[in-house]
Amino acid sequence: MILPVHIANVAELATPGTDLDNKESARVQTLYFCNHNTPMLPKCLSENKLSLLERQP
Repeated sequence: MILPVHIANVAELATPGTDLDNKESARVQTLYFCNHNTPMLPKCLSENKLSLLERQP
């Protein structure tokens, strides 16, 4: 079984010292469960702008 792991660079959106940076630093990681996840970043970013979607740049 092959498990691909993809990492998005969020540095351009999480400027040090901003509210977003402080929130993501507090969470540290995204948690994945069988029926849902708890993202480190707000869902509007983690599921859209920063999501690595198949066949999308």
